[in-house]
Amino acid sequence: MKLSNSYLKVLVISVLGLMMSCAQPTDFYKKEFSETEKKELAEQLIGGRGFYYQGSEGEQSILQESFNYDSTNGTIWREFGVPYLKRGFAAEWRSYYDKAVEIDPLNWTGWMGYLHLYFYRDYENAIKNFDKTDELTPDIVDYPQSLSVDYMRGICYLKLDKYKEALSYIDKHIAYETQSTGIEYIGSHTFLYKGITLMKMNQYEKAMEAFELGLVHNPDNSDLMFWLSKLKHQKGEHVLAVSLIRKAITQFEKGHFNSRPYTEDFFQTYKPDLEDWERRLNEEASKKVRSI
Repeated sequence: MKLSNSYLKVLVISVLGLMMSCAQPTDFYKKEFSETEKKELAEQLIGGRGFYYQGSEGEQSILQESFNYDSTNGTIWREFGVPYLKRGFAAEWRSYYDKAVEIDPLNWTGWMGYLHLYFYRDYENAIKNFDKTDELTPDIVDYPQSLSVDYMRGICYLKLDKYKEALSYIDKHIAYETQSTGIEYIGSHTFLYKGITLMKMNQYEKAMEAFELGLVHNPDNSDLMFWLSKLKHQKGEHVLAVSLIRKAITQFEKGHFNSRPYTEDFFQTYKPDLEDWERRLNEEASKKVRSI
């Protein structure tokens, strides 16, 4: 039996009316929440921030609403600071992140170290934060922003010209990653920084081994090829040096080079660097031919 549209409307309205008459007002709207409920509501609201552009009015409104429910949530404080960080407003982002660390040091101390390292090149303060992270989580390797604190300490010490410490932390990172996931999953940066560190220590053969090992697992990386070309030239292997730099340029043009969002990468290589090195190698070869 078919029911008319008007009959269906009456039926739906009647059912809804019956449901509402049986329900308590608090089932539909609450003016007061327990502290546990407030924290849960804040977390739910934070989870929706991804639907809005970072720093937009929509995202900031969600954060403010979640903050009204729970001002002790470190993630909210951190999120308030992110747009200022990425736009270069140092005073504003720092106050929010400091509060996040104060409220939730376990989750945000390592992140503060990451920011000191990559955004402000403040290596000493970065190390202090990474060391403190270790104190908070003994026997656990932390990965703020998905980067190992040992790996990042290695970069810090390299930039501070403390090469023994840099090599120690880079090797520690490689050993842990090799054991936990496998050496084939270690990114090109690690081998690049190890090789550069060894070059600074005048250990050129070991530096070459580091670059070559990196290329075994990252065969298209132009940065590793560029630095290895320099060492091959230094060793007198001119043909290999030229072959590597030409391949490096090809791979660079395909997008296989190290870079970072928002900030320049450490020891970042640009195409003119590669082209200048190729030109120098070609000029040296020409001089040798003319002298014969």
